Amino acid sequence: MPATRSGADFSSGPRASPPAPLTLKGLKCLTCGRELPPFVPKKEHLGSERSAEFVTIEYFNCPFCEELTAFLTHSFRELDKPPLQNKRTILPIGRGRRPLPPGLPAEVAQEYREACEVLEPSPRASAAMSRRCLQSLLSAAGGATAGDLNKAIDQVIDRSELPTIHSRELDAVREIGNFAAHPMKSEASGVILDVEPGEAEWNLTVLEHLFDFYYIELPERAARRAGLNEKLREAGRKTLDEK
Repeated sequence: MPATRSGADFSSGPRASPPAPLTLKGLKCLTCGRELPPFVPKKEHLGSERSAEFVTIEYFNCPFCEELTAFLTHSFRELDKPPLQNKRTILPIGRGRRPLPPGLPAEVAQEYREACEVLEPSPRASAAMSRRCLQSLLSAAGGATAGDLNKAIDQVIDRSELPTIHSRELDAVREIGNFAAHPMKSEASGVILDVEPGEAEWNLTVLEHLFDFYYIELPERAARRAGLNEKLREAGRKTLDEK
């Protein structure tokens, strides 16, 4: 008899045991952004491990800000087959994949979070929202004026403000998304279309790199320049802007 999702007992078949506790390394808190020391998260199991499906929740409190983070892993298997697993972040809610930098426009932040929230259940919806978010970002921070995402990407790249690595990543958005085959994607209207493998994840990664450049790297660069100009004034010399 085929397996069902009703929680039937599969005691006669191979037992699907949850993985042994693993030490997590290289994670950053989704709330405060600080890198966490290696740790073993707490773990709870919901449902019988001998059933067709069960859920595991791993959770921990950040040692710095004490905010709670939780991951949910849903395991489902058919008879005599290893379990299929789907893992996603369930807490904090609406934070996205990482902390966002200060100064990011509220509209851009909201569109990014929505793209993150639907990544697991619907990569197509996530890609559509991330394209919309990218166009909002290029308009707000990159100086783009085009209403077409493809043209907006060209405008920002042509300004030669972005480092080469970011320009190449931005150009790859349309290459991976195959804008030539799916011209509606360049309209960035949020329309749900088929996506290429990895497109949704790539869009989010490019967004995160651009967030860092526009809202962390550029302000830090401006602050360093302002500090140096102040020292030059104090020394009675011309500032960098006056030379």
